[in-house]
Parts: sequence; C-alpha cells; structure tokens
Amino acid sequence: MMKLFLNFFNMSITASWLVLAIILIRLLLKKAPKVFHCGLWALVAVRLICPFSVPSFFSMIPSRETIPQEVIEREQSVIDSGFHTVNSVVNPGLSQMEGTAGAENLLSKGIEIGTAVWAAGAVLMLGYAVVSYIILRRKTKISVKDEAGIWLCDQISDPFILGIFRPQIFMPSSVGSEDKAYVVAHEKAHIKRGDHIWKPIGFLLLSIYWFNPVLWVAYILLCRDIEMACDEKVIKALGENRKKEYSTALVNCSTTGMSVTACPVAFGEVGVKSRVKAVLNYRKPALWVLIAAVIAGSAAVLFFMTDPFQYVSDVVKPGSIWKATNCEAEFYVDEDYGIEGKIVVENGIVPICIMYRERYAEIYDCPAALVQQKDMEPVITGGLRIRGDKLHFILYEDGLGLGVKRLIFERTERGELVGDSIDQPAEIIDWRNATVLVCEESPDFKNPTILLSPYGNHFQFNWSMLSSYIAMGTYEVTEDELILTTDDELQNVYVFEKTFAGYRFVEEKSSRIPRYKYSQGGEAESPVPDGALFKGIIPIEDREILQEGYFIEMHSIIADIDGDGRDEYCSLLPGPTSGLFSFCFSATEVGAEEREYFNTFTTSYLELSFVMDENGTVQLRGESPLDHGVRFFAVSVQDGNIVLKDEEGKMAYWGEQGVNAPWAVTE
Repeated sequence: MMKLFLNFFNMSITASWLVLAIILIRLLLKKAPKVFHCGLWALVAVRLICPFSVPSFFSMIPSRETIPQEVIEREQSVIDSGFHTVNSVVNPGLSQMEGTAGAENLLSKGIEIGTAVWAAGAVLMLGYAVVSYIILRRKTKISVKDEAGIWLCDQISDPFILGIFRPQIFMPSSVGSEDKAYVVAHEKAHIKRGDHIWKPIGFLLLSIYWFNPVLWVAYILLCRDIEMACDEKVIKALGENRKKEYSTALVNCSTTGMSVTACPVAFGEVGVKSRVKAVLNYRKPALWVLIAAVIAGSAAVLFFMTDPFQYVSDVVKPGSIWKATNCEAEFYVDEDYGIEGKIVVENGIVPICIMYRERYAEIYDCPAALVQQKDMEPVITGGLRIRGDKLHFILYEDGLGLGVKRLIFERTERGELVGDSIDQPAEIIDWRNATVLVCEESPDFKNPTILLSPYGNHFQFNWSMLSSYIAMGTYEVTEDELILTTDDELQNVYVFEKTFAGYRFVEEKSSRIPRYKYSQGGEAESPVPDGALFKGIIPIEDREILQEGYFIEMHSIIADIDGDGRDEYCSLLPGPTSGLFSFCFSATEVGAEEREYFNTFTTSYLELSFVMDENGTVQLRGESPLDHGVRFFAVSVQDGNIVLKDEEGKMAYWGEQGVNAPWAVTE
C-alpha cells in the first residue's frame, strides 16, 4: 500500500507541472476555443492514469520520481526534487534529524502515516460522491416525462443530466417556456460531447489525488471549461444572434448553493458571470489563435508529457544487489557508488570491480581495493543503458570470454546475493556533494587528500599511497579548527588550523602519522609535514581526481564523435581560467595512447556534462547556475578540431588549439 501511495504521489507531482503549464496557456490564449482547453485537461488525465512515460531530452519535468521507492527499505532518507539547491538543503536536514532520532527512516515513517491519511481521504471523497448521487436519484423518482430523455421534477431547482450509460435530462417544473429550448440545447450538447462521462472520471482522479492542491485547481478549471465549451457549441449551432436570449436563460437557471461532485452536469453550475460574459463576447476565433493553440498544445505534449532521461545513478543505489539475466554474474553497490561483484567464466569465478559514470563503465579484473589505482587497464569497457528496471552493459571489449556482448542485470531484493555473499558495510556513507581538501606540500607520490561529506559529517583521510590504513570517521568544524576523529578502535585525532588560505596541519595536537623513505638511503619523512596546507576545496559531485599533478576531470563519456566508426574517450577539463569561463574538450580513441583531439572553448558560466540519446548521439549540456537555463550543443569534428554548436551558433575557441597546446595537460 505504501508503494502504491508513493507511486500516486510521484505521478501527482509530474502532473502538477503540466497543470501549471496549462494554466499559463489558458491565460495567454483566452480567445482559443474552450474545447482546446478541455483537450489540454485530457492530457492531465493521461498523466495521472498512465504509470509510465516516454523519456525525452525536451522534458521540462525536473524529476520523474521525487521520492524514490527505495526510501521505504533504505536506512537513509533522500528526495530527488529535480532541483540541486532543494536537495542539498532538505537531504542533509533529513540526515541530521535521523542522527538525533535514531536509525529509523523518518521519510519512510512519514510515508507510512501519509498512506493511511490518503486512503481515508480517498474513501471519504468517493463516499461523498456516492451519497450525493443517491440523494439526487431519490429526488428525481417523482418526475414527469416531458419528451424523450427529458423529465420535469418539482423536487429540484436546477436543470442537470443524470446517468452515465443512459443519460437523462432533468429540469425543474418551474423552468419557463422561453428558457426551456436553450436549457435542452445545452444539456443535449453535454451528452454529445460526453461530458456526463468525463466529469465523473475527473472527480474519480481527484478522489485518488485529493492530497494535491494543484489538482483541485485543475478540477475546478476543468468544470468551468466544460461548461464554456458547451456554451460555445450551442451558440455556434443556434447562431450568434441568439446570444442575448441564451445568456438570459443562463442567468435565470443559475444554481444557488448547489453542491456538485462527480455528477450531475448542471446547466448553471459554475462561473455563471464569466460564462455570460464569454457568451456575449463570443466571436469565431482568428486563424492565428488556432495556430497558436496547436503550437501550445504540441509544446505541452513535448515538454510535459515526457519524462527526463533516467540515468544509471537514478537506478543503481548503495546497498542494492543485481543479478545478470543472460549469464552468471552479479554485483553489489557499496557506499561510495563503486561496484563489487563476480562473473562466472569458463575458468571459474572472476571477481570484478566496476567504475562508472552516467553512460560509461570500466570493468576491472581485480580485488576491490585496487580499483582506485587509475593506471590499471580495464578488462571490459562498456556503455550503460537503462531499459525499464533493467541495467544493460553494452560491451566494447570482451576480455573475459563471456560469449555475450551485452550483460543485462536486474535488481534483486536486498540480501539475496547469489553464491558467496559480499559483506555489506555497517553504514552507507554518501560521498556525493562532498568536498575534497588537497595538500600539495607533501613528499609523497600522491597528494594527501581529505574528503568531507555533508551527510552525517563523515570524513576520509588518505595521506599516502604507501599506507594501507585509511583514516575514516566523523569531523567537527569549530571557530578555529577542523578536527577529524576516527571511529575505529584506535580513536585517532587529526587537527587542522583554519587559515585564510585553507587548513594547516597541527602535528602536536594530532595522532602520529607514519613516516616513509621516499628515496634510497634517504631519511624517513612524514607525508603530511607539520604546518602543511590543505587547500582547493572542490565539489566532488560526479567528478574524479586524476593523480597526475592536481587535475580535475569534470565529466566524460565514450562515443564516436568524428564518425569514423571507432569510439573516443571524451573528457571535459578545466580551462586556463580554472573552468569558470573556459574549459577543455579532450578526446582519445579507445585503446590509443595519445590524444586525438584537444580544444579549448570559452563560454558563459555553465555547469557542463555530456548527454547521450537512445541512438548514441552525444550532446554537451550546459546549465547556468544563476537562472538554471539549459543549452544543448551538438558535438562534431571539422578540420581536426572539435566543434560545439547550438541554435545561437558555434561556441568560441580560446587561445591556441590542438593536442600540442601549452595548456594541454599530459595524463
């Protein structure tokens, strides 16, 4: 039941964006035929009924699943509103609340309570509709037949239609002869349009989604548009010279305090004043209005009837277990989104490690601890695709002799790992949106780094590639210091003094860090000397630090960008202005050692990433962090240079181009 409610909740959120768009269209196209407005509301009904939608790059829905189904089982509460700012504020707050309230999932508990309230509200709404229908039926039992399908009744005060399969028109006996013809014409128009069916369907959906105030507004506007569309149909049939008489009948038969639910469709039910005004001002719509209506309707379908593309990180969650359907393989997702698993081949079981981004993965034949070494050669390079609830690895190299070119995994229930189980971590630590502090004042082969997670104040301190010990625990930031305390039996403490330039290591207040000999015959040195400065706070998000000096890869993808039939490994790198208003686009053919293309571009401040459609076409997506406007650039190669182009034209180059440019970093 909780999953059903959560599904309805997420569907109502996606439908709400469509409702808001329709409200805007109604305001901008007031002169459009009201039947067009009714057609737009039909799109909302489809959005609320259909449990799935076609993914599209044009979708303006921020998130297809605001609250993921996994929160019901997971120990950590998270939402995905589609807005990074909202997520970064709400999710850490939920995490902190859970830390004080215990291990119980607060979001899951809230969903449990919400499910009970929702079910009770839906029963009350439907019960109200049924009781109202029964009362009307009793009132109309004492009716006199006037003509076929039309009845006169003394117990009612307003004309209306009652019945779905055999609709009948009921009118008060007091309706004047001069108004009767207009009332009958209006109600027959309702029957021809099927309004006596569409309105109950709308109320049924409202009963299911009653918790969403936006959908209440939609239902009220639907009722008004139904009546206005019927008014227009009658005036069009009778002639515009009868508008005054029709408006008089509308006023004479207007309802006073009648409570309407799913039925009936009443002549003077809603918005009489606005309807009279619309009738008197009715004119045949101009051609440009009809064209604008068609364009607006098409845009509503394209932008709001489609879902944003689902990426691997939306499906592959920490703690989840996946099993292949077309071979013997399985994997487990650990806390930092790395993947551990195994594949059964001819010579036995091969342990695998998988490092992936949104659309690309490398599968290593190695123990999990070695996956962090970037100089290792992957056994398999593969693209990733989402097909419903299944994960597809499309293999570019088959180094394991699997005999298949595509690994298809489906998620199993948590804890059902087949074969030898993989130990699950006691606590899942979320390193997304963490920050990293880097020390460049070290004799070590690898710059010491500190990762600080905003969720639960977890840290990870790596001081040397020669050390098998990684300090992990929780951190505290005081007015003057950053204090790291490990959560193992050693209870080590590492203290850093806050300065304007960054954080300086305070050796006398800290636990001992081992010393290493970095040259033959040399003295042992600390990888983190006293006073060593840790600086350069960089949001990690989905980026990765490459250990060739101090170099950040912002995003990458594997795709054939030059059309030669061979894939290139494409990277987005910071430009000479630190990636703020410039960036580098590097491309290396898969399997090659030297770069094939390297170009530096200048643009406005954009957060950049690659996207790929179902056909394998790559685009560069740029989102402004200021107004969240999004631009898509087509990627191509011309005369040995990468070209990025959108509707506004080609993106400008910066400085010298090519693989021999002075800022082309050698990896």
